[in-house]
Amino acid sequence: REPQIRYIISNRLLDWSLIFKKECFKHEEEVRIIVHLAKRETKIPVLYRINAGYLVPYIELTIDKDCVSDVIFGPLLMDDKQKSHQVNVMEELLVAKEYSAIVDYSKIPIRF
Repeated sequence: REPQIRYIISNRLLDWSLIFKKECFKHEEEVRIIVHLAKRETKIPVLYRINAGYLVPYIELTIDKDCVSDVIFGPLLMDDKQKSHQVNVMEELLVAKEYSAIVDYSKIPIRF
């Protein structure tokens, strides 16, 4: 029974770690959405993409165009030219999808 309880608590803590932000990032006013889907009951398809060598599950959501005001990339290990390119690509994608949002990257230095 104890391993089951540890498993449940570990999963809950992992979920909470995704929801709560560190105090130093509160100015970003970021919204995080975490959705749990029961594997057998869901009719929403779970898709997958690779990010930094990890397989990341996600679901597609339609977000009203008026709800998106800013897109901020997290701290990146890139030079300024590469960051500028990323911003330009995202701006083009947003325009193509008829979104109007400011695109930038976080100015907070990356830490490990």
